[in-house]
Amino acid sequence: EMGVLTEVSNEEELERAIALGAKVVGINNRDLRDLSIDLNRTRELAPKLGHNVTVISESGINTYAQVRELSHFADGFLIGSALMAHDDLHAAVRRVLLGENKVCGLTRGQDAKAAYDAGAIYGGLIFVATSPRCVNVQQA
Repeated sequence: EMGVLTEVSNEEELERAIALGAKVVGINNRDLRDLSIDLNRTRELAPKLGHNVTVISESGINTYAQVRELSHFADGFLIGSALMAHDDLHAAVRRVLLGENKVCGLTRGQDAKAAYDAGAIYGGLIFVATSPRCVNVQQA
């Protein structure tokens, strides 16, 4: 079943969406006239919608920190160009949704896979002989 997402970018459009009883509202952070971005648009408009409305923050979202902060105002996000600019789409999605996490001191392949599956973007190996987590080049 399909539904309607009503997009707004200013107070006037928001009032119209409320009057129409929109159930899903996308707040576009991009000014389509000059393509500038203002994430405050979501912060300012979202609180004016009822709790029964699903709010989507659209455009201009590039980082995990922005997702975390805007999650106080929005139920979901439309993230397009920030992801499509990367060659590795999978890694770009992980960075935006999970942050740039690193797990250091990996010693086994299965641990590296578990760290990746849990959201780590980077894995660290220790080659210092006195470390209890030391690995050699063959193990790496």
